[in-house]
Amino acid sequence: MKHLLFFIAFLLSFCIHGQLISNFPVLKEHTSYLWQGDLNKYAIEENGIIQLNAQQVSSEATLYLRDNPFINNEWSLLLKSSNTGTAYNFVRIYLWSEQPNAVNPGHAIVVRIGYTKNNISLYHQSDGEKMEVIFEGRNLPDGPVEIQLKATVDENRKLTLYSKLPSDSDFIKEGQCIFPTDLPVGYFMLHSKYTASNSKSKTFGNVHIARFETEKEDEKEEEGLYLLQLNEVSAQSLTLRFNRAINEENSGFLFHLSQIGDIEDIMIDELSRKVILLSWQQPLIKGNRYTVYWADLYDDNGNENSGNQTFTSILGHSENEITETTEITYDYGSVIINEVMADPNGLTQLPQTEYVELHNTTPSPISLKNWKFIYDTKETLLSDQVLPANGYMVLYRAGRNIHIDNNGLQMPLSQFPMQLANGGKGLALADPGGYEIDRMYYPKAKSGISWERNGDDWYLSTDKRGGTPGSLNSSIEEVDEIENEPVEPKMLVWNEILPDPFTGGSEYAELYNRSGQSLPLSDLSVAIRKQDGSFYSAASLHAIKATVPEEGYVVLTRNKEGVIGFYDQVSDKNIYEVKLPVLANTTSTLVLYRTSDGTVIDEVSYSSKWHSPGIKDHKGVALERIDPQGESNDPANWSSASSYSGFGTPGYSNSQKKGNSNTTHIDAPLYNKETDEYLISYYLNEAGYNCRAWIYNMSGMRVAEIANHELLGTNGALLWNGIGNNGSRLKTGIYILYIEFYHPNGQTKQFKKVFLVH
Repeated sequence: MKHLLFFIAFLLSFCIHGQLISNFPVLKEHTSYLWQGDLNKYAIEENGIIQLNAQQVSSEATLYLRDNPFINNEWSLLLKSSNTGTAYNFVRIYLWSEQPNAVNPGHAIVVRIGYTKNNISLYHQSDGEKMEVIFEGRNLPDGPVEIQLKATVDENRKLTLYSKLPSDSDFIKEGQCIFPTDLPVGYFMLHSKYTASNSKSKTFGNVHIARFETEKEDEKEEEGLYLLQLNEVSAQSLTLRFNRAINEENSGFLFHLSQIGDIEDIMIDELSRKVILLSWQQPLIKGNRYTVYWADLYDDNGNENSGNQTFTSILGHSENEITETTEITYDYGSVIINEVMADPNGLTQLPQTEYVELHNTTPSPISLKNWKFIYDTKETLLSDQVLPANGYMVLYRAGRNIHIDNNGLQMPLSQFPMQLANGGKGLALADPGGYEIDRMYYPKAKSGISWERNGDDWYLSTDKRGGTPGSLNSSIEEVDEIENEPVEPKMLVWNEILPDPFTGGSEYAELYNRSGQSLPLSDLSVAIRKQDGSFYSAASLHAIKATVPEEGYVVLTRNKEGVIGFYDQVSDKNIYEVKLPVLANTTSTLVLYRTSDGTVIDEVSYSSKWHSPGIKDHKGVALERIDPQGESNDPANWSSASSYSGFGTPGYSNSQKKGNSNTTHIDAPLYNKETDEYLISYYLNEAGYNCRAWIYNMSGMRVAEIANHELLGTNGALLWNGIGNNGSRLKTGIYILYIEFYHPNGQTKQFKKVFLVH
């Protein structure tokens, strides 16, 4: 529950252009505002005129005012500029923002003057995202700008924007929109971006804000904690505004919506802590009455509140809409990433353009509307095209030349990566529901030749043109052995070792690729180092033709089934059978080296003493590397795999890995009505913690045990089936979760969470 997401996407907006508004008053100058921000870049005169007065360099400058309410407010000003603006020289008026920062404002409502479209427009801005148009007003004349602006927001959250140019006899209404949710008290900002020649070219005058609202410093005068307002945001979300700030640490945040069930997606406005956003998957039905129930909310003074509120949905769907918009689900692999041209240099029969080819593996056409192409971690929304049954679609950057074979289709994308990494990268596809349908890592590129897919492996295209964009891949039988650059020391490191397997299981050793590129295994060998320094029991990896992707894993074992059949978190795609040297249970030195010249890639002298002190029986318990960038032979960089991972994660990210959080904390138990279980997520600041966890009733009696001296990973989840110590399910009601984490270094941390048992 970090940020309240203001759903501007659900704006009920409409534009009204060219309407004359009679007798609109021009407000007088206001001189008493206490401006903050880049005061060294502006000159503020006694009459309230604000002049951009910066050094002659390209830069940005922002002034802001605090305590700026959005509802029932109005803003006006006079702007003068030497030109209408470009992408490097423009003005933005922030009517409201969460934070006083034009680059990272949180969420903000912005009037933009000029810019590339040379018009007046209203936008929604969000951190790290492209600005979204709410409405666009009229175009401005070329040349110097002089414009009076006024914006009003009434009690129904309706915003109206007006403007007046010197050529206008009166004010013109630029547009209107209605906001579906309240916004808390925020900031008003004047923001200028300028080039060196325009560092003194902008002036703001007659700045006037009708209302400021300083938050009360002493809230003790208010009587208790209570609900002020409920607002329906969409068919799948609503907000609750309380009179006082909610204390996140002490509150259990229990919410239930009639006809829907328990609410699991709950967020709180971090700025005011008074507004809570509830979201769910099943849309409401328009015109139906619903009741939201809540409990276990506390303010900073310890006041508790529980209650309910009934409302009639006005933003819900009709029953026909719900039927028509039922989400279509797709099987994994129904559309695959089939070909990648990452380095087109040297192509002669095809344009030198990078591309990625998609292939529909099903006998039915698939609409790609709202699908996402994912390059590394960057998502690009695909356009509204249909990929025919068993058809091919080529993605590439818009504006570049492309050739498409036969009946293949093309999809130019403005957000397609400027340059695909030649060293190899991860690619993925996600359907409109956000479900990952395919993920692959293409290997290091070879100039003028594409990588084509065969099952889960890649091979270099044998087509004489260098690729087959939009058609069936070339024959794999003609592929010569791929030439690879040698693997250098520390590119691959030992990441997980199981020297003492379960009875009937098999020893294994896992490698991790930390190089930042795909790596071959065929010129590597594994051996044990003797005390005199020589190698014995060497095993070549020459037969493994696959490459290890960036940040990928590969597991070496004598018996693949002896690994797959014994661990929960295991990927059989990453496991290879080789004549792995016998691993001593107590201590040994395992070496990975280049077969061709004997260069050591990584070496680890592991010991059974590296296991967690709480693990007495080491059989079936793997040693996991905590930090892949740390030293291989540092005992502090290794620990036993957690009990909740099944004591091993062959082919997966380790359960014991460098902590993602500087603090240790837990989430409140989350109920899954499909499995009838409770999930308790935990986050630890370092590896090696053990855990004890119990459930208590409101009388302080211990009624259930969840964990007893269990070794945990650095993050994960505990599961509880709702069964008490007496063997029966606990009765519905409020209970207390108590968790204790303790570490061999002496650290102990305790947590309590109040939650509802169903």
